[in-house]
Amino acid sequence: MADTDTIAGLRQLDRARGSVDVVDFTFNTLTVSGWILHPSHKIKSVLVYMDDAMIGECPVALRPDVAKAFGHIPHAGQSGFTLKAKNKSKAALINLFIVGITTEGIRLGFPWHQLIKGKSSIPVPSKTLMHRVAGTRDKNSFLQTGLNGALQMMDAVKRHTVLNEHSSLLDWGCGCGRVDSFIAHYWPELPLKGCDIDAEATNWCNKNIAGNFYAISTDPPTPFADGAFSIIIASSVMTHLTEANQSLWLREIHRLLVPKGIFVVSVHGTFAASFIPGMLERLSKQEIIDDLGDNTLDGVAPPGYYRATFQTPGYVHRNWLKTFEILEYKEGGLTNFQDLVVLQKSGN
Repeated sequence: MADTDTIAGLRQLDRARGSVDVVDFTFNTLTVSGWILHPSHKIKSVLVYMDDAMIGECPVALRPDVAKAFGHIPHAGQSGFTLKAKNKSKAALINLFIVGITTEGIRLGFPWHQLIKGKSSIPVPSKTLMHRVAGTRDKNSFLQTGLNGALQMMDAVKRHTVLNEHSSLLDWGCGCGRVDSFIAHYWPELPLKGCDIDAEATNWCNKNIAGNFYAISTDPPTPFADGAFSIIIASSVMTHLTEANQSLWLREIHRLLVPKGIFVVSVHGTFAASFIPGMLERLSKQEIIDDLGDNTLDGVAPPGYYRATFQTPGYVHRNWLKTFEILEYKEGGLTNFQDLVVLQKSGN
């Protein structure tokens, strides 16, 4: 098998955006269906991998809902797929990789993790709290994005550091534990802390997730000591801060990390911008756009604080290098939409 056909090799492919809507086992037949889309390339067929094995190929099919959602992308309607394959897997967690073959023969793809058994053991907050952090009130959608986000961020962590008895992790901007519920589930030995400006959300986390969670101010500093953590993660936090606030918090994250500590953080880059009409054109003229209001945290964040922020990879490399070394930058690396950046604090 070629290296590019292992899960490790597939991770190196350029990202497509997409979703798996159905993973179903019936009479030893696995059905996988969903959609896959790239703004610049039309996909003609889809390969589905489970672990390190390709389980089948199918042509793309019509998806009117995707066409409606991304009307500025001419080929968005030709994005659906449904694959049926013989499979007797009884695994609780299914690890998939969806690969689209474009009309030019380019391979694009995205990973997908599906929890088949054990969902009932994962705590779920109220619909109000879910909506604040994930923009959805649907339990299954909330759990699915939390599962994928947690595994993708922790995979990035493990690519750049070793988890051991000295490891300590902070989820900065933890919300109501969308990611942390799964980190606590799959890495129960890892000391876990979280912090967020939403006190109601951190109170819920303290009652329902194994860890310690703290309400913090919208401005640094946090109550933690210098060098308190070897790992800090931030899922969809910088995506809501102004340029000035990003700079303030980068300095605070630097203070909180041990030397050589790892910071895994997501941003809205050019990949995410390409799925929003007109945004890519704006971003081609300015490296960071932070003037778009987001009312999701109205009543929690101060008026005007919470934004929908987009920035180019070039901006990140030129500005964040002032504080950190950039170890990895993966377009669409978090939940097939946000870019995933792995930073390291310099020092011995």
